[in-house]
Amino acid sequence: MSEKFRDESNQIIHTHIERLLEVLPDFCAEFFVGTEMRTSWLTRYNYAHDFIIFFDYLLTLRKFAGVNITTFSFEHLDEITSTDIENFLSKVTYRKVGVQTRKNGENGKARKLSAIRSLLKYFYNKDKIAHNVASKVSLPKIHDKEIVRLTQDEAVKLLDTARNGDSEPTSRKQHWEFLRDFAMVTLFLHTGMRISELVGLDVKDINLKEECLSVVRKGGAGTVLYFDDTARDALAEYIEIRKFKVGIEPLIKGDEDALFISSRCRRIGIRTVQEIIKAQAETAAPL
Repeated sequence: MSEKFRDESNQIIHTHIERLLEVLPDFCAEFFVGTEMRTSWLTRYNYAHDFIIFFDYLLTLRKFAGVNITTFSFEHLDEITSTDIENFLSKVTYRKVGVQTRKNGENGKARKLSAIRSLLKYFYNKDKIAHNVASKVSLPKIHDKEIVRLTQDEAVKLLDTARNGDSEPTSRKQHWEFLRDFAMVTLFLHTGMRISELVGLDVKDINLKEECLSVVRKGGAGTVLYFDDTARDALAEYIEIRKFKVGIEPLIKGDEDALFISSRCRRIGIRTVQEIIKAQAETAAPL
């Protein structure tokens, strides 16, 4: 994964956080600066979203009548009780967002409580507030979800779907896309890597001779993942046709090293990969 790709992703998240901070109490900016060294950009982004929902709820309480987001202070923060937090977690089970109703399950509530705990603990340790009531609220019990696994036949069918699609390729464009999709699916099946890790791969990260690739995992730690000859052959075939495509349609500046590219000649996006994998998995293992 290129350093440039990570930097660009973090810059985008940083911009989003800055915008969210505009509708949060001023002290939240201090919290994000103080926790920067031990949290990821994505964690802080999720915290910001959860804080907005939490403070929106607090401002509906009678005790905070007349208070708005710009006047919410440490004194108000100290007035929050553990019961307020528990009521908040109950309220967000079903939350209206525009015309849609979103559900927060165990994981969603646990994440929101974790964000609140981090905020109050930080300012409690800084002697900005006298109480850390969030520590008295128990985390929701997380029930393990049943892992849906493909059978061997389904895995083979998934690979066939990625390689051939529903019909034979009718153009060179379709051909390179099928080879790309097949290479992506084989890496998922043989390495278990995350989509974010896959889209961040550069050509130089692939070692076909040793049948392995270098990837930066969550938290910034680098590791080596190994694959078999099926994935090796798929990658080799895709990389060759990628050279042909790039020779005709140069990649967008900054994405020249990207391994998996889109039809628009830039690094493929996470959403695109999700849609590709979902569509092929539904074909291979329909519910």
